[in-house]
Amino acid sequence: MAWGLPDNQKIHRLFAKRERGLRHAITNEFDRPKLVRAAESVREAKLKILKFNFSKSTRSVYEASAEALEWKEKPVDDIIGLYDDHEGEQPES
Repeated sequence: MAWGLPDNQKIHRLFAKRERGLRHAITNEFDRPKLVRAAESVREAKLKILKFNFSKSTRSVYEASAEALEWKEKPVDDIIGLYDDHEGEQPES
């Protein structure tokens, strides 16, 4: 476990793990419900990173950034498409 790591490293490691899980599900052609769960996990991890970055920079009440709102509203198929190597592009972290 990563108990001794700072919170930001834990969050980024979780995000990387979720990304690997989604890529694995796509590569191994998992069924649709498993792909959706993996994509939702990536979305949740990305939103945690964005929220953590906000809380690190200010002490006010959380207000979602444009990027956070984009990730929150992004369709599952778009998230899956970002990580589908057959489409050729790698996502930005």
